Amino acid sequence: DNYGCSDLFRWLIVNAVLSGIHMFGGMYIVNRIREPAAEELSSSKTQSSVDKMEEGGYVLNNFSVPKNNERGGPNSFQRVKHVLCYDKGMALYILVVVFWMVWICMGVNRRLTVDDGNEACDELISYMNITISLGYVWMTVIGVAFCCSFLCLR
Repeated sequence: DNYGCSDLFRWLIVNAVLSGIHMFGGMYIVNRIREPAAEELSSSKTQSSVDKMEEGGYVLNNFSVPKNNERGGPNSFQRVKHVLCYDKGMALYILVVVFWMVWICMGVNRRLTVDDGNEACDELISYMNITISLGYVWMTVIGVAFCCSFLCLR
């Protein structure tokens, strides 16, 4: 059925795998940022350190949130910096993101060179159009969210 459209089908399958990696990558990043550092784990078990954290605010998602709804919290920038700059899993994910961006560009090239008169490929071409469009929307939304998240950090 997809014999004449095997390149398009293969591109869609690889893009689906990369999309799954993006979902796991997002969960990994959030969990790594929310994960307390080793020194925080050892110090948070003593009552005095818990009291000190509660004096400055309340504890929420491993961040000490200051009173009066001030933005950010202690060490949040340091956690993000560590994950972005020093985490091996994040380095691997950045390589996947770069590969995905190249893969999307290759998809645009394939889409522009495919023969629109080939009725056997019409369904795959429509899936490819949707996938490429959503890929660029995702890239834009994630970029804006990433930049906006730095506005909330101290």
